[in-house]
Amino acid sequence: MKRFLVWLFLLASGFLVLVGQGVMVMVFAFALLLLKKDKFRLSDTSNTKKKVFFVLLGFSLLFEYGAILTGYSENEFGGGTLFHPNPVLDILISLFYWIPFSLFWTYLLTKYSYTQKSIFIIGGLYGVLTEQLFLVPMLLLTLNPLVFIAAPYLFILYGSAITAPFLVVENLLPKGLEFSKKQYLLPLLVLFPILFLVFTILHIITGGSLQ
Repeated sequence: MKRFLVWLFLLASGFLVLVGQGVMVMVFAFALLLLKKDKFRLSDTSNTKKKVFFVLLGFSLLFEYGAILTGYSENEFGGGTLFHPNPVLDILISLFYWIPFSLFWTYLLTKYSYTQKSIFIIGGLYGVLTEQLFLVPMLLLTLNPLVFIAAPYLFILYGSAITAPFLVVENLLPKGLEFSKKQYLLPLLVLFPILFLVFTILHIITGGSLQ
């Protein structure tokens, strides 16, 4: 049953990428790694933190590129572009956003013990709660039926986006890492405010509208 669902994710996300939903490349990558993870997993534990960081950064930039391919013309503030209308400049500017993201997750993954399931849930909830400045919570509060589409879509997308790189580096992570309840809350309580500040600054510098 599990393998059937993974194949379903792979085929559905692949189709969505082909019809213009570029961000679904993250779900495609996640499903592909679940099916063929032994072929893509890193095993040399030298320079673990550097490898974890660059894998995270690589997948983050893939996410950004997927958003460009999707043609997103609106950002979290409801207007303008992702970071810049020029795709190349957007990717370059987005490094100021994705590098802190990757550094933070490198810290988490090399300090605390996570499972594939817990990473997926953390990433999924992060997307559901924060995407487009709390879109899903606002839909829920206003009893908007779109919440039943937006919530699972964002949960799967963001869960896949962080679990995919985790599958690549999982074997590099030391055994017996620390476990703490706060490890599940840190992305939302610490990472999101940092990224929100970075996004706001970059958005103002590039002349985007905050409306």
